[in-house]
Amino acid sequence: MMKQSTLLKKINFCVSRAIIAGALLLIAALYIMVAKNYIKTPIFGVSTLKAAVPTTQPKTFVEVQTTKELTALFDQHDYSLATDQITSNIAVPAIYLATLPNDFARNLTIAETKELFLQAILPLILEANNEIAQERAMLISLKEIVENQGNLLESQKEWLKNLAEKYRLKNFSYDKLEELLIRVDEIPVSMALAQAAEETGWGRSYAARIKNATHGVTLPSGVKAYESLVISVKAYMRNLNANPAYKEMRTIRYNLRSQDKDLCGVRMMDGLYYYSELHHTYIKKVQKHIEHHNLERFDDAQLRDVSILSS
Repeated sequence: MMKQSTLLKKINFCVSRAIIAGALLLIAALYIMVAKNYIKTPIFGVSTLKAAVPTTQPKTFVEVQTTKELTALFDQHDYSLATDQITSNIAVPAIYLATLPNDFARNLTIAETKELFLQAILPLILEANNEIAQERAMLISLKEIVENQGNLLESQKEWLKNLAEKYRLKNFSYDKLEELLIRVDEIPVSMALAQAAEETGWGRSYAARIKNATHGVTLPSGVKAYESLVISVKAYMRNLNANPAYKEMRTIRYNLRSQDKDLCGVRMMDGLYYYSELHHTYIKKVQKHIEHHNLERFDDAQLRDVSILSS
């Protein structure tokens, strides 16, 4: 009897230890799972690994086949840019048109054609500028860290290097952060709209409808083609911000910033002497577009989210 009791005690002891060990293993496993999830969880929407590196959310692009479909789409979202709409801070629906319809502006009056073109291109210009604004804000933040003798993360260093390459700043070093900042800046909406209007004949040109060319960038073979309108708009802005030929425009913009003044499309156009072979004649044409069509009213426009219903 004594031996049986001793055996039972030993069995109970072993079972108890097994239960305790199992519980400890379970706790350890739960801890690891929580730790992994904590590491992966973004803080304020930003991964800890990629902190301070801006990301661009994918956009949904809309394709329409006819001018009638395009006007119906804009009407559906109460999107109008009537010439008597002079208010600033216009809320523009984020309708990103992939391409212009082949029959763009057919059977429309000149006034209707101009408004439809502005409606189509304006959201793309605002989107491109928003991307630049994010880059500029991050660049300013990292520049302050460097100037205060702080240490950058490896991801931040890599981001700066890639940004310098994007804006064609050669032999990049931290001593050139101010020079990079001069390049990474927005293009006035009025100026981008006016140049697009001049280069495409308000969207009626073959290059605009077939090649998605919004700003007349040319190659030896002719006007450069793009996969979409927004790619063309972004290439135009990057060209102005990186090409040595437009350094004067960037200097004008930098001086406006230094004086705490709003960016002025009419003023900055004076720095685009080499944008066209027409030189001053071209500059005057674009400036006239800005003033005659009161395009400066769009300089403070903001995008508003919309839900695009698929057909």
